[in-house]
Amino acid sequence: MALDWFKSYLTNRYQYVEYNGVKSNPLGIICGVPQGSVLGPVLFLLYINDLVNATNSLELILFADDTNLFMSDASLDRLVTTVNSDLTRLANWFAINRLSLNVTKTNFILFTNVGKCYDKSKITVMFNGTLVTQVQCSKFLGVYIDEHLKWATHVQQVASKVSRNVGILQKLRYIIPQYCLMMLYNCFILPYLQYCCIVWGCIGMTTLNPLILLQKKCVRIIAKTDSKAHTAPLFKKFGLLNISELCFFQTALFMFKYTRGHLPQRFNSYFVRTNSSHHYSTRSAESGYWIPSIKTTVRQRNIRYRGPVTWNKLKPEIQQLSSQYSFKILLEQYLIDSY
Repeated sequence: MALDWFKSYLTNRYQYVEYNGVKSNPLGIICGVPQGSVLGPVLFLLYINDLVNATNSLELILFADDTNLFMSDASLDRLVTTVNSDLTRLANWFAINRLSLNVTKTNFILFTNVGKCYDKSKITVMFNGTLVTQVQCSKFLGVYIDEHLKWATHVQQVASKVSRNVGILQKLRYIIPQYCLMMLYNCFILPYLQYCCIVWGCIGMTTLNPLILLQKKCVRIIAKTDSKAHTAPLFKKFGLLNISELCFFQTALFMFKYTRGHLPQRFNSYFVRTNSSHHYSTRSAESGYWIPSIKTTVRQRNIRYRGPVTWNKLKPEIQQLSSQYSFKILLEQYLIDSY
C-alpha cells in the first residue's frame, strides 16, 4: 500500500512554461519530485541514501543536498590518487541517477600542520573532467574551517555579524527598556556566539578577543553603564555566560548526552570511565572519565581531552541528573555562581 501511495504521488505529473501570458504544451515529468512539496525533501534523502556505497575510501557526511567528503593518508600522492579514483566512481553514480553536481561551487581543502610545506601545483583533483578548486578556507554548515584548523577566519566572520547587531543595541540603548535589550541580545547576538562553539570556542584568548570585547560591549549596553565598567558583575547580574563558559556549557552537555547514550552510535566507547582504566578504587571512579595524557596545546582542544576534563569538574549532584532540562538549568546556575 505504501509503495502504491508513493507511485500515485509521483506519476502523471506534468509541467509547462508560461511567458508573457502564453503557455507551452504540458510535458510529462519522468524524474524528480514536485518543487515545494512536503514529501520532496524526504524523497530526495531516500534517493541519495546509497551515495555512500559509491565510494570505497571516502567518508561522506550528508546534510540535505550538502555533501562533504573526507579522507586522510600519510602519503600525499596516494591521497590524491585515491580521491580522484573515488570521485570517478561518484561521477558515474551521479550519471546513473540522473543527478548533476555544480563543480563551480565545489572545492577541496588539504588539512596540514602550519609548518608543513608542499607543492600545491602538483595537487590535481578532478570531477567528471573538471578541475576542482583548492581553497584555504571553506564554510561547512555555517562554520568556517581553514586548512590549519585555526578558527581565526570563523571568529572574524562571527565578529562581523555580531558587530552589526551590537550597533542596533547601541542605537536602542536609551529608547527601549532593559528587558527588551536582553531579548534582542538573546535573539540576534547569543545564537552567533553559541553556535558550534564546542568546536571553535576552545581556542586561545588572543584569537577569541574580538568576540570577547563585543560581548562585553553588549553587556555594558544592556546595563546602560559606561564603556569601562567591569563586566563580571554584570554577567552575573543578568545571568549570562561569557564565551569560555558557553564552550564549557556545550562540552558538558555533550558529555551528559554521551553518558546517557543520547549521541549517535559512532560515539560509542568514545570515552573511558575512570574505573575502567585501572583496578584500584578512587573517589571519582563511579562518575568520572579517564583523562588521556596529552602534551600539546592543540591536542588539548580535542573533545577527547576536553570532554573528560569538563565532566570531571562538575559536582556529583549535577553529573547524576537524569533530566537534560534539569541538567542545563543547574549547569548554567553553577557557571553563573562561579563568577
